[in-house]
Amino acid sequence: MRRKASVLLMTILLALPARAELWHRLTIQDFRAVSLAYDAEVCGIWVANEGPEIVLLNTAGREVKRFETDMRSVRSLTVEAGGLLIANGWGDFQRIDREGQPIDAEFRLNRTLFDTEGLHRDADGSFLVVEDDPSRLLRIAPDGAVLMELFGDRFDPPMVEPQGITRDPYSGNILVVDGFVAQIS
Repeated sequence: MRRKASVLLMTILLALPARAELWHRLTIQDFRAVSLAYDAEVCGIWVANEGPEIVLLNTAGREVKRFETDMRSVRSLTVEAGGLLIANGWGDFQRIDREGQPIDAEFRLNRTLFDTEGLHRDADGSFLVVEDDPSRLLRIAPDGAVLMELFGDRFDPPMVEPQGITRDPYSGNILVVDGFVAQIS
């Protein structure tokens, strides 16, 4: 069964300081997005498109730039000061600039990472990473050391198939997207 994903761009309207409302603005059809990250430097959203391609969208959802990376498949990405850090989902990472040119060769961020589905560069330089096999959330230091490891099956309710991760810059909460959908018959 082939999963089809679409990119949804949402507008957040702050009605009250403690409450936010989400409004659907746009769905981009036939866009197989697997990871996205907002880049304040270019005021745009980088999207990994389930292959070697990365697309930059403006905040209205219009394509600004598209390029292919050296990786056969980009499963997750995050923004860094000099560009992007991309991961192929099999343990390999690479830094590229905002034009898609490699900054360095592919490398292993940590020897235990093999199924990276979500990646976020935190303000302190460490990385938040989610993997779905096994289901876990990790904090990785810039030098690759594991600072924290939480297993999804120990959560209540369990986190079965984490696919994306970010941090809310206002509350500090870590937000994880779980792709598991329970089917009740």
